[in-house]
Amino acid sequence: MRTISFLCMTLLISLVASGQHPDTNTKPKIALLGTFHFGGSTDIAGIVMQEVAGEKRQTEIQQLVDRLKAYEPTKILVEYPLKRQDTLQKRYQDYRSKTFELPLSETYQVGFRLAYQLQHDSIYAIDHKMDMPFEQVLKYCEEHNSMDRFQAIVDYAKSYTAHETEVLKQMQLAPFLRRMNNEASDKEGNGLYLRELLDIGDSENEVGAAVNAVWYQRNMIILKNITQHIQGPDERVLVILGAAHRAILMDFFKNRTEYDIVEIGDYLE
Repeated sequence: MRTISFLCMTLLISLVASGQHPDTNTKPKIALLGTFHFGGSTDIAGIVMQEVAGEKRQTEIQQLVDRLKAYEPTKILVEYPLKRQDTLQKRYQDYRSKTFELPLSETYQVGFRLAYQLQHDSIYAIDHKMDMPFEQVLKYCEEHNSMDRFQAIVDYAKSYTAHETEVLKQMQLAPFLRRMNNEASDKEGNGLYLRELLDIGDSENEVGAAVNAVWYQRNMIILKNITQHIQGPDERVLVILGAAHRAILMDFFKNRTEYDIVEIGDYLE
């Protein structure tokens, strides 16, 4: 085993020393647009955008699409179950033929519109749904007289999303999303899992770690689903998904040195 490990390390050092690593100028580019769910969320709390179908917000959605077009994506990937790719593609083709009315979700309002205006033939699903074991956390807190800790997490989520809902009422959509797509927001999104939830449990029942494990597993699979759509160095992939997914995926991609990560927030000014 030591011999194998030594040989692998020697090979790695040799490749780096000889310059056999991806050229920065030829790497595929990936941009992650983290967003709230336009059509409402099934989570315990969510940012709400009023009158998504109204003239004001529809104009802002088109402005958002126009700014995203400047990134010149070659493929658009959306938070939609991979196993339902055929359904997603059928709806997109129906939209292109003007026989499908767009639902309120960002998948359609942004993803479909952008793909259509860029004359893409396809749009791609990359999500992998998994049941998060939050009920284990609730049960643990009930059994250990620590419901105050659980309630504090719920209260924080509701307070944060209520505040952001009020901010959104006063802002246009593109600059609002720019606020959600930066390093500070990513750290805040990851913190809820890695700080509050992870600390719940004990050596006999690590319920907080269990929730984190499922969350990481789901996003690891999303990561794999994203990378399978990257076919060459000229790819400029845009992924549209929930801001919490973006936060963890940005960390993952920072360790995938074969890709260039583009901050999509820079296009939303």
